[in-house]
Amino acid sequence: MNARRFFRVFFHLAACCSPLSAATYSESIDGELSNDFIEPTPVAMDLGSNLLTGGLAGGENDVDLFRFSVPVGHHLAAIRILGFTGGGGGSFLGIQSGVELSASPVPSSGFPDPIGYAIISASDAAVDRDVLPTIASGPPFQGVAALSAGNYVGWLNETGLASTYQIEFVIAAVPEPTAWSAISLALFASLARRRR
Repeated sequence: MNARRFFRVFFHLAACCSPLSAATYSESIDGELSNDFIEPTPVAMDLGSNLLTGGLAGGENDVDLFRFSVPVGHHLAAIRILGFTGGGGGSFLGIQSGVELSASPVPSSGFPDPIGYAIISASDAAVDRDVLPTIASGPPFQGVAALSAGNYVGWLNETGLASTYQIEFVIAAVPEPTAWSAISLALFASLARRRR
C-alpha cells in the first residue's frame, strides 16, 4: 500500500468516526413534551449529537417526559448540559431503562425506582458538563461508563421557578475490537513491507 492510499484510507476512517449532528427536538417547534409517565414523547436519536431543547414552568406537576432508543452497536456516551436558565437550585434530570416510567413522576405520588438522576443548573451549562457519570453512578446503572443499546425514558422536573434547558445526548458507535485490530495489522504489515 503506497503512502497516498494509506492516508486516503486513514482520513476516510477518521471521517467515519467523527461526531455527527444527528437529531434535534425542540418543544417550541416539535411540541410540548409529555407529562404522562405511561406515554412519554418519542424523541428520535441517532449517531452523533442529539439536542433536546425545552422549558419547565415550575411546580411539582410540571414534568417533561421523553423516550429514546440507543441503536444496536451504539452506546449513549455523554449527556451534556449546553444551556440552562432560571430554576431554583437546579432542575431534575432522570433516566430509567424501558419505554415508560415505573411510577408517576409527580413527587407527591412517589419516586419512580430505580432511576439514575442528576440535578442540572446554569453552572453545568457554563462548562457544558457531562452529567452521564452522575446519572449512571448508582442504581440502576451501577457506574457504567456509557449506557448500552436499548430503550430509555428521560424525565425533567423543576419544582421551583421556571427554567429552560438545552441538553446534548451523544450516541457513539461501539468500536469493534476485531475491526480495529484488522486495520492496525494491515497498517503494520504495509509499513513493514515498505521498509524492506
